Amino acid sequence: MLSRLLLILCCIAPLMSNAQFIPGAYILMDNPQKVYAGDLKYDKSTLTVKDKSGKKITYKTDEVYYAKTANNQRYISTSGFEALSTFSSQVMGNTLVELVDSGRICLMRYGYIVSGGSGGGTSHFMYLLKQEGMPNAVTVPGYVWTNQGKKFYEAITPYAANRPDLQKLLADHRINDRNLIAFFHAINSGQPFPALELRGKEATPKKAVKEIKERPVEDPFGN
Repeated sequence: MLSRLLLILCCIAPLMSNAQFIPGAYILMDNPQKVYAGDLKYDKSTLTVKDKSGKKITYKTDEVYYAKTANNQRYISTSGFEALSTFSSQVMGNTLVELVDSGRICLMRYGYIVSGGSGGGTSHFMYLLKQEGMPNAVTVPGYVWTNQGKKFYEAITPYAANRPDLQKLLADHRINDRNLIAFFHAINSGQPFPALELRGKEATPKKAVKEIKERPVEDPFGN
């Protein structure tokens, strides 16, 4: 029974379910200055690229530095973070994760599946943080699983050291998993925290990703 409840680690949902090639661009670890174009397809821990001639090349996760698809999903390779579940944890090697905001601090999202008793499973995700100049990413404890957000707030409060407006939101317990993207976008951009993200359950990570405009200066593809 316990074995069925253990965390099954995998890539994020878009990487798992992307059965079709999507136009995009990517950067490899061995040459971070060069951008390659092609049709991209993710399959667990690999990135398969198809060029204009139809030739396919498959790269392992630790060979890919950055990738971006035509539908504006961005992925970056990171390592050293702890993937957690109720009963287990694992320190991850180089893994492609979704990049949801970038700047002085990269906010990333890593998806996983928790298996159910009938052999099925439900998908979940966790947020990761990587500060500029730091070699590894760290896991943000989930708000609802950390004693009313105690560990969640302890993890993110240091990043708002120079933002009294954001410190006030933290003190008032207005920040949670649903508006964390907007919180770090405010830190990276220097902009105020958007009022619409304070409407509790109406603010969702998916909505925040759609409404927050990426900063071009952080996009190596110049879009």
